[in-house]
Amino acid sequence: MRSRLLVALAGALLVALTWSFPLWRPLVMDDVVDEAFPGLRADMLDEFRQLGEFERESLLQLAREDPAMARSMLEAALQPPVLVEEAQQSVSILLARGNFVRIDPLHWAQGDALVYTRPNGSHVLRLENFRAANGPDLRVMLSASPAPRSPAELNEGGLALDLGRLKGNAGNQNYAIPAAVDPGLYNSIVIFCRRFNLVFSSATL
Repeated sequence: MRSRLLVALAGALLVALTWSFPLWRPLVMDDVVDEAFPGLRADMLDEFRQLGEFERESLLQLAREDPAMARSMLEAALQPPVLVEEAQQSVSILLARGNFVRIDPLHWAQGDALVYTRPNGSHVLRLENFRAANGPDLRVMLSASPAPRSPAELNEGGLALDLGRLKGNAGNQNYAIPAAVDPGLYNSIVIFCRRFNLVFSSATL
């Protein structure tokens, strides 16, 4: 009698679990989503899936808001890194230095920004141990703001100064500061996407 009762209870439990499966399924099973990036070439989809989870989610969110910007950002991110290596002036004097900070999964740089005075009195900006997210039309800029996050902050006091195109998104590199410019007026080095008017990262000096 007891065994029959146990069998009956087990059967009833199985029926209850089967009927309530939609309710408890989320507790024990993952809902896996693998969205294809809208408008991306088929041959680039595998590379997109190899990006970090936060970067993929950020790009998909951006695609819902601005598909053209998201596609340009993604295509730049999937490009192989451009490595740059330039020798440092051994007799230059260090005036200021700072470290680049990450803004979000899509807009970031890391490494050191150093401003030197050369023996002839000119100044140079050097990026060392540098790596940055790839992006379209990236520029290296000086800003009076210590940590700009927007174009308005970048141009604080109307002093934003473009030192030229970012030579590579990885490696040590030098940028001449015009002779007429006083480096003391500037408080940060900025990696700026000119095409989309976005600050990628900044280093407070």
